[in-house]
Amino acid sequence: MKKRILLVADNARRDFIATRMLQRAFLKKGADARLSTLLDMVPNLRRFKPHGVMANRANMSFAKPASKCSRIYVFPAEGAYLTKESMLAVFKGEAYERIDSVEWVRRCYVWSDYVRNSLLETGMFRDDQLTVAGSPRLDVYRHHVRTRALPTDPKEFTLGVAFSAKTTSAYYGEPHYARALFDFHKDFSFPWLPPRRHFEDMCWLDQATLRLSMRYLKRFLEDFPGKVIFRPSPFEDEKEYMFLQKRYPKRVKVMLNVPLSEWLSRIDLLMTSWSTTGLEAYIEGIPVISIVGTMDQEHLFRHVDKVAGGFEKFVASFHLPETEDELFEKIRAAHTGELSVAPQSKEEVARLLSDLYNWPYQKAAHEVITDDVLHDLEDFKEVRKEVWKESLPIPHQVPLWLAPLAYYFRNQCRFYKRGNFRTLRDFYRLKDSRVDAALDKMEREAKDHPAVRTFCSPA
Repeated sequence: MKKRILLVADNARRDFIATRMLQRAFLKKGADARLSTLLDMVPNLRRFKPHGVMANRANMSFAKPASKCSRIYVFPAEGAYLTKESMLAVFKGEAYERIDSVEWVRRCYVWSDYVRNSLLETGMFRDDQLTVAGSPRLDVYRHHVRTRALPTDPKEFTLGVAFSAKTTSAYYGEPHYARALFDFHKDFSFPWLPPRRHFEDMCWLDQATLRLSMRYLKRFLEDFPGKVIFRPSPFEDEKEYMFLQKRYPKRVKVMLNVPLSEWLSRIDLLMTSWSTTGLEAYIEGIPVISIVGTMDQEHLFRHVDKVAGGFEKFVASFHLPETEDELFEKIRAAHTGELSVAPQSKEEVARLLSDLYNWPYQKAAHEVITDDVLHDLEDFKEVRKEVWKESLPIPHQVPLWLAPLAYYFRNQCRFYKRGNFRTLRDFYRLKDSRVDAALDKMEREAKDHPAVRTFCSPA
């Protein structure tokens, strides 16, 4: 029997390339693999009755009820801060302390032994629930040869700016902080903050990051030749940054809805805060500068935990200038090709990528995951439709045949009500020609360059 797989596209701006990659792999292996947004999961589960469900997180509301009817597989597509605390948030949701058990999760596909061991230490996972697969989002780099060279014309030098300040704007429209804080669970916490710290500390960090990023971006545009490609967080409203593109139409481009691999292929230097985008830049051989070194360190680490936030694990590997002038000295060095990719040696960077992502793995992560899921489903026995109905009821007794249409109109009304229709649509989209083009390119490169590359430097 052809296996039915339903994949959740939770955040199309960030995760869609990995989700679509898995869907294409399942289809090539003969499975019936379909996509669904998180908003439409209940009617899609009821109608499709999948044997397996692929989710980015285990704390999605449908997941535990659906486990009575289907097998739940978790494949996080993003890296959080690559610490035990933040990885628990990725695999189970930010407020993981309220989840007593993940027994109902069939398998979690993790990036490396480091991640696996960190999760086993928590005592919440069985050994057989965790499989090291690598990260599907990194598969696009395995056979890639970077063709962009440092431009000889300084005006063509391109600075990539990527950071997260997601409490300053939101993809869904007005944040409505009072209501959001009122609805917070009493035990909700951010695992990468120090004890007794909360949302206001995240706000401080985001505001500090935003202020410094705008300050340094302005100085670059005033004092240096070259271009800027700006990538805000996928949780933000890119319209907040479009003023940059309007003021500097020939020099600044705001680009969010493109695959990260494509975005990186256009830049010569990355300026970021504490983003794992820097690790993917390493694979591309792009120098990475973090601005967090220019913050008051004592004040910074009152608001965010140094260990849980990943500052010791991977941010420490970036260039970390301590002053604004030192920052621009490094940008000037990048202009002339004198700035190294990282302050560490190439061997040390390779060890870091191996530790965090098992990079470079010999079998593509999406192949490991799809092969394992299909093998695991060989003995799956379908449940009666009554079990589906009891486990995943549709509100207001809407007939199943009408449910997809009802959910569609409900979602459209919510989008319009939020006042940010385009951004919400992008967040929940299920089709993206740019992602498909990137995956087609990945397949061509695998044929043209069969050897797996550690770094994407010219052959």
